[in-house]
Amino acid sequence: MKAAFALPSDLESGADIVGRLPSHFALDFCGAPVDIASTSDRAIATLRRVYRHFLDTTHEAAGGSERDTLLLIEEGTAEATTLAAALGRDAKDFDGHILIASWLGQGLRIANHALLHYYASKLLRLRIVERWHPEVVTLHAASLSAPWGGGLLLLGEAAAGKTTLTLRLIDDGFRYCADDTTCIRRRDLACLPFPMAFIVRGDLTTGLPGPSALRGRAPDLSLLDEPRWLMERWDAVGMPFQPTTLYFVARDPARAAGDIRPMPQADAALALLRNLMMPLGADADAFTIDPLNFDTCCRLAEACRCLAVNTVDLDRAHDVIVADYHNNARPLTQVAS
Repeated sequence: MKAAFALPSDLESGADIVGRLPSHFALDFCGAPVDIASTSDRAIATLRRVYRHFLDTTHEAAGGSERDTLLLIEEGTAEATTLAAALGRDAKDFDGHILIASWLGQGLRIANHALLHYYASKLLRLRIVERWHPEVVTLHAASLSAPWGGGLLLLGEAAAGKTTLTLRLIDDGFRYCADDTTCIRRRDLACLPFPMAFIVRGDLTTGLPGPSALRGRAPDLSLLDEPRWLMERWDAVGMPFQPTTLYFVARDPARAAGDIRPMPQADAALALLRNLMMPLGADADAFTIDPLNFDTCCRLAEACRCLAVNTVDLDRAHDVIVADYHNNARPLTQVAS
C-alpha cells in the first residue's frame, strides 16, 4: 500500500463514482450485501472468482446508500484523474490504484494489481466481521472441512505456518474453508466459508515458498517486505461444517519438531479469545470480554479436541496433524448453511 487518504463527506458513500465505473458485480455474505465496481473486468476478476459462492444474483449493483460499495479504480484511468481533481490533487502526483470502501470513510492508494485484490479482501473481511456480529464470531484462523464430514481449525500467530499447512492439507483431500479468517456461527458452532486468496511467505534464504509444488511460480516481491506468492485456490472451497479439532500451532525451538499435546479447555478458550477479530472501530477490551464472545469460545473449546502443535518443522507438523486427525476425529455430516 502506498498511502491512505481522507474522503470528503460527499464522496464517502462512493455513489457518485459507481455510476462512472463500467465493471460491476454484487456479493451477499449471509445478508451483508456489497456492490463492487471497477474501471475494468481485470481489476475485479480475482475477487469474482474467489468469492463466487457469495455472488448475489438477486440485486442489480446500484451503489446506493442501502448497500455497501467497494470501488477499485486503476491507475491512469479517466476515473482516477476525475477523483484526483475532486480531491484537489494533481493526477500525476496522486499515483497508484485506488481502493474506496463506503464503510471506511477513507481511500487507499495501492501499488499494484496483486495488492489491490489483497487489500480489497481485507476490507471485505473486516466489514463482514462487523455486519455478522453478534450472530458470528470471527477468528484469525485457517479452517478446512474433512472429506468424510467435520473438519479442523488451525490457530496461531503470523508466520506460525497456518497457510502452508492449509495448502498441504488441501493436497491431502481436505476442503479449503478459510485461510486467514474463520467465521463461527454462535448458535451451532458451524464454521462458515470465507475464502481469500492465499498470501504465501517465501524463505528469505532460498527465495522459495514452503510447499515444493509452488516453487515454479514467480514471486511478487512488492506484496510486503519479504518475498510472498499470491495463491488463488477458489477451486477448493468447502461447505459449512462442524469443527471437531482445534490445532493451536506455534514455533517453539525448545520442543521436539512436530510435538503435539492436549491443551486444557480453559487455555484453549483463552487462546480463542486472543484470536478474535474485532469489528472496525471496536474497543479491544470491551470486545474481548463481551459475554457472547466468552460463551462462544468456551463452548467451542468444550465441543472440540484442542491440541498444541509445534511447527518449528512444518513437514513434521503436517504429518502429525494428518495422523492425529485421521486417527481421532469422529465422522460428522456437513452442516446446512
